Amino acid sequence: VFNSGILATGTRSNKPLHFQYSLASDEIISHVQKLESVCDQFNVDLAAAAIQFVAANPAMTSLVIGMDSTQQVDEAITYFQQPIPEAFWLELRDQQLIHADSPIKRV
Repeated sequence: VFNSGILATGTRSNKPLHFQYSLASDEIISHVQKLESVCDQFNVDLAAAAIQFVAANPAMTSLVIGMDSTQQVDEAITYFQQPIPEAFWLELRDQQLIHADSPIKRV
């Protein structure tokens, strides 16, 4: 769900940015920064968008989110339940930040 961390932490962290268990490339960092910009525009947490994007796909039967504290469990529940307007997903499509055929959660 979080691509080894970058979709959980975003790019504004002082820690190394990871994607698919390696350091994130400049291309991935740029893409995530664009995602963050749309998240800011719609007041959506990047982690909430990541979780709900995966959950919206009817082919997905479960989500596995690495958590090591009760705080992270509570955060994941909050992210899963955060209202995200359809306009957010449409903006991601318009900016070609997600595939045009990606299933989206309709509120």
